[in-house]
Amino acid sequence: VCDILVKQLIFSVSSQEFACNGTVIEHPEYGEVLQLQGDQRENICQWLTKAGLAKPDQLKVHGF
Repeated sequence: VCDILVKQLIFSVSSQEFACNGTVIEHPEYGEVLQLQGDQRENICQWLTKAGLAKPDQLKVHGF
């Protein structure tokens, strides 16, 4: 239940703060992955660490 609430919070904040939507996908190597629309990599990483939901070494940013 707590896991679901955290995901809802992340998607709510990303929608309000960063004007993007998101979904959860199942990745064969990483498990559940939050996928956001647009290039929100830095924004969401900063927010997750600032909110205390993740440490920088727990986040994996893919792409460019």
